[in-house]
Amino acid sequence: MKHHTVKQYMKCNPVLISPETTVEQAAIEMAKADCGVLPVGTAKRIIGIITDRDLVIRTLAKRKSPISTKVSEIMSENAHFVNDNATIEEAADMIRKYQINRLLVKDHTGNINGILSLGHFARNAEPSLVAKLVAHTATKKIA
Repeated sequence: MKHHTVKQYMKCNPVLISPETTVEQAAIEMAKADCGVLPVGTAKRIIGIITDRDLVIRTLAKRKSPISTKVSEIMSENAHFVNDNATIEEAADMIRKYQINRLLVKDHTGNINGILSLGHFARNAEPSLVAKLVAHTATKKIA
C-alpha cells in the first residue's frame, strides 16, 4: 500500500469559501460542486472547514437562518491536512488518529490543492486497496 499516494485519490481543486459567506451560499456551492465539505479561507491560509453535517446540525437544528448566518459562526476550526505526496497509509493513520472522514491536501508549496475523503477514495480506488485501507484504519494503533 505504500506506493499509493494521496495525490492519486484526492478530489482536486476544492471550492474555497470565505468565512463571511452565508450558510445558504455554502449549501449552494456544495450542491454545484457535488461535495459535502468546503474549506474556509484561501489556498494559502485555511481557517476552518464546513461540512453538510454542519449545515444541518449547527444551523437548521438550532433554528438559525441560513440566509443570515455566516459560515464563520458554524464552521469547525480544526481542519486537518496531509501532503499530496503522503502515502495512503499515512493518511489512514491521520484519519484514525483524529477520527475524521476527510483530510485537506496541500501541495509542495503549502497551498490547498485537494481533499481526500473516505467516500471518494472508496468509489475510486481498487476494491483490494480500499479493503487494505479499511483494515489499516481499523487495526493500526496510533500512539
